[in-house]
Amino acid sequence: MNATVLIADADLDTARDLERELASNGYRCVTVRSGREALAAARKRRFDVAVVDMKLEDLKGYQLIPLLKDMCEKTKVIFSTSEHSEQIEKTAREKGIVFYAIKANNMLEILSAVATAIRAKRKEEEAERVIG
Repeated sequence: MNATVLIADADLDTARDLERELASNGYRCVTVRSGREALAAARKRRFDVAVVDMKLEDLKGYQLIPLLKDMCEKTKVIFSTSEHSEQIEKTAREKGIVFYAIKANNMLEILSAVATAIRAKRKEEEAERVIG
């Protein structure tokens, strides 16, 4: 698969569980707990997908999204939260996410969203090469 996923979540146990699941499905993962760490990781490498949680150690996940998109606009962002509200979802969607996931739901939902985001990114890259 060779896709790389950034996982930004202050809850290290949850992040590690997601990292294990993604790695077992062939993804390379980098896990961080803060927005600052996420931005540092994005400066070092390009990520196909970022799974960004609402609560990070230093800022809200929806605050991180535009900063990541400024650095690497082609990264697909999946937003996760355990505190669902329509306002949080609206704010996150306005920042350019491709999927909104509620953590209490099955992790398969996030895994599926990552796979879908990777396929969409690959199609966009192929279209760019063809148009090129």
